[in-house]
Amino acid sequence: MTGSLTPSAAESDPAALLRAKLLAAVEKWRDRARGKIFKLKQAAADTARADELRLFGETLKMHLAEIPRGAESVTLPNMFGGPDLVIPLEKAKSPAENMRAVFKQYHKAFRGQEEVARRSAAEEKSLVRMAGIDGEIAAADLASLREIEVRLQSAGLFPRPVKMQEIVRSEKKGPKHFVSGDGLDILVGRNAVENEDLSLRLARGNDGWFHAEDRAGAHVVVRVPTGKELPQETILDAATLAAYHSKLRGRPVAEVTWTLAKFVTRAKHAPAGTVIVQKGKTIRLKIEPARLERLMEPARRLGEE
Repeated sequence: MTGSLTPSAAESDPAALLRAKLLAAVEKWRDRARGKIFKLKQAAADTARADELRLFGETLKMHLAEIPRGAESVTLPNMFGGPDLVIPLEKAKSPAENMRAVFKQYHKAFRGQEEVARRSAAEEKSLVRMAGIDGEIAAADLASLREIEVRLQSAGLFPRPVKMQEIVRSEKKGPKHFVSGDGLDILVGRNAVENEDLSLRLARGNDGWFHAEDRAGAHVVVRVPTGKELPQETILDAATLAAYHSKLRGRPVAEVTWTLAKFVTRAKHAPAGTVIVQKGKTIRLKIEPARLERLMEPARRLGEE
C-alpha cells in the first residue's frame, strides 16, 4: 500500500481539506485582482484626456476676448505648435463659463488618473505580495494552515465563518446606530429603501446629512439637538462612517458631501434612495484608523459591523 492519500482519506483529512480551500480562495482572489487591473487599464484610457482638456482650458484662457458668445466650437492656435485646436463649446454658456467648465473636466480627469494609478499599483503590489503563498500553504501542517486562514481572513481574502447570531441579527430592520465622540447619535442606512426612509422621514430639518461624494453608499444622519450646531468632531465622525459604508471603503482619503437634512429631497422618477442635495459642502477626509476603530468597536461587539 502506498503512502498517498486515497480520495476517501483526503476527504477525512482536515489539513488536506483546509489546504484545498485556502488554495482555491487564493486563486479566486488572484482572478479577481487580475480582473480589477484589466478594468483599471480600461479606465486609464478614459482619463487620458486630462492633458488635452488642460490644453483646451489654457488656450481658451489666452484667447477669451476673441471667443464669440453662443458658438458651438472655436478654432484657436495651438500654443505648442502643430494643427489648430478645435474646442467644443456650450452655446448657452459665456466664453468664461466654457473655460471654467473645461478646467472642471480637466481636474476631474486628472483626479481620475491619480486614482487609477494608485489603485493599479495597489493591486499589482498585492499580487506580488501573495506570490509565495501557494508554497507556504502546500508545506504547512494543520496548525500553520489555520494561522494562514486567519491571516487571509484579516486581509479579506478568505471568508470568516458566519455565526448564527449574525444571521438572526441581519434580519433586523432599521438604520445602524453609532455614537459620535461628542455623544450625538449617528444613524446609517443599510440599503436603498432604508436610506430613503432615514433621509426623508426620520431625519429632522437641522440634522446633519452625509454621503460619499459621487459614490454609491449609505445615507448617514446625525441627530442634532434643537438650537445646537454640529461639532467639528462629530462632522469628522459622520464623514468617516459615510466613507466606510460606501464604495470608498479602504481608501486612505475620501471626499464626503454633507449638508442639513432639510436640503435633501427625493429625486422624482428615480430609484429608491436617490436624492437631490442642495447647499452641499465637500469634505476631503483623511481616514484615521483610530477614529474608525472607536466608532466601529461597539458595533463589532454586537455583530453589526
